[in-house]
Amino acid sequence: MMSFRRFAVTTASLALLVACATETETLHIPDNAIVYKIDPPSLRYEYVDTTAGRVYLLSWLPAYGFSGVNCIGLIPRTSVDTIGTFVFEAKGANTGRLLRTENGLQDTATAYFLPSNEAPLGTHGTYAIDSSNRLKLFWADGTPTRYFDPSADLRISGDTIRSYSDLRAFGDSLRVQWTVMWTYDIGC
Repeated sequence: MMSFRRFAVTTASLALLVACATETETLHIPDNAIVYKIDPPSLRYEYVDTTAGRVYLLSWLPAYGFSGVNCIGLIPRTSVDTIGTFVFEAKGANTGRLLRTENGLQDTATAYFLPSNEAPLGTHGTYAIDSSNRLKLFWADGTPTRYFDPSADLRISGDTIRSYSDLRAFGDSLRVQWTVMWTYDIGC
């Protein structure tokens, strides 16, 4: 039989766990932000792994559609500033389809645009745009990977933010390339 004291401690602990689990901070892009929304048809992803005597390829299939949306909101300090804060917001699954090829055999698989929970993207930070329109994001949280990798080339051109990353390991035996575009929109 559980004592009243043990019951009270257990109940309080459960209440605290539920409160912590439901109190995750969700940042929303503010109304004064300049919003760029993902352009799924322009998404390109190629993964090549030739390690361990195999050829393993993954290619994004934009014709299969994209479920969900994600946006980058830039909030300049003043209307003419090239520095300010940003918010990254994702809604929905943010998935599509990949063509998977292993040693000549092909099938399709679900593709996850956002990294897994082991290294999730962040939600906000600060940014700077240099004289060549290169956009540098300084994340306050999360891990900038994939198309936001620190070595990625993010640029603003007209109404588009374009990210190109070419990540390699083991020489050229493992190579991942991303091209992602977000276009100006009125909201996310």
